[in-house]
Amino acid sequence: SRVAGTDTIATLAGGSALTITRVEGVGAPGPSGASGILDDAYNNDTGERTITVDAGDVSWDISSTYNYIVDLQGTGDLQIQNAGVNFAVFDDSGNFTLSGQFTVDGATDVNQAIIQGAAGQTNDLLQIQNSGSTILTRIDDEGKIIMPSSNPASSGDLITVASTSTPLVATTLEGVNVDFTGVTLTNNPGLVGFDVNLPATYGTGTEYAGRFTGDGKTIVLGTDYEAIYTTDGTHEARLSDGAEAVRADGNILIDTDNTEAFLVRKNGDLGDVFTIDTANSRVGIGVAPTVALDVNGIINIRQNPFVVNLTAGETITAGDVVRPGTTNLQVIRTTSTLNENVVGVAVTGGTVGQTIQVAVGGIFNVTVNNTVAIGDFLEPAVAAGRAVSTGTGGGTADFAVALTSGTIGTTVKAIFKKGEVY
Repeated sequence: SRVAGTDTIATLAGGSALTITRVEGVGAPGPSGASGILDDAYNNDTGERTITVDAGDVSWDISSTYNYIVDLQGTGDLQIQNAGVNFAVFDDSGNFTLSGQFTVDGATDVNQAIIQGAAGQTNDLLQIQNSGSTILTRIDDEGKIIMPSSNPASSGDLITVASTSTPLVATTLEGVNVDFTGVTLTNNPGLVGFDVNLPATYGTGTEYAGRFTGDGKTIVLGTDYEAIYTTDGTHEARLSDGAEAVRADGNILIDTDNTEAFLVRKNGDLGDVFTIDTANSRVGIGVAPTVALDVNGIINIRQNPFVVNLTAGETITAGDVVRPGTTNLQVIRTTSTLNENVVGVAVTGGTVGQTIQVAVGGIFNVTVNNTVAIGDFLEPAVAAGRAVSTGTGGGTADFAVALTSGTIGTTVKAIFKKGEVY
């Protein structure tokens, strides 16, 4: 074909030669057929067929709805080069290789890039490789992101979620959000929001399954502590398989109604050791509690008194021997000579109407009004609230046995005489 004043590709009917020429007028096409011939337009040899254009841009304008088709009917590739170097290749199997940067700059709000697997896809949908063709990250046929597929060349983060915007204007910002709320579970599967599996053995460095840091505090999940601890310079809570299996430097709140709100038991569910029943306000030691405090076993209070709360009917001092009041047995007064109705010894003091603690068991301190030796029996003294020694022979109003010695006005440790006070 010929178009006057334009660059034209002309094919000779029945011939094998292709001539590119700039036609200025009417004349036969060819390297010498007209003026303005493009330099070295076509080399018609037995090797490559090269068209070289150095006179301006080349534009292919397809009119109407026709397609532009490059049909590689042999085993060759479609190659796009820069100075003889490939940067984009479509091979004869339909694969596309790009050696430069690939940018999708969307002009409209549509899906900007789609990777669609074949029916029955089993190979990866996407692989990211280094220059040695080692797979670094891949998206498998189910859409799972797997990284890294090989040993990282250097230390650092495998995944980094970071924002460099200053200041952040978002009202809520989530670095990683795992949301299963819209999932319909039909096969009763196990559901894990965040799962990290660590090797059984590792090097000398610290190994964590997860670490979350912010506002001066850190939450760590890892093999060093087998669970979690929070710290702001000192440990606040820790669960571990080490010496401190559980440690809390601060308050612990259990806010629930449950018969086993807090349960300590032997390994393998071989028996309950300690139970707090918040539903019924009960505590059990060695047994599921049926009363406020339910103990299955021997109680050792280790030289401490067992106390009850009673109301003072007069001024009472710690160490006083006390008896019931005359109008209300829960209102107590100090004893005097030979009172045999001793109910206990005051552990705390108070005035009329105040609640005080009274020892009714265990070991307690009592104020004496004469010289007392270890092993002496004690009975109420003439002085109100005091005890006196009746020696090792005892007397009719004995209520306790001295465990330490003392003199008038001092306190001695004592234990209730068997059968006197519980």
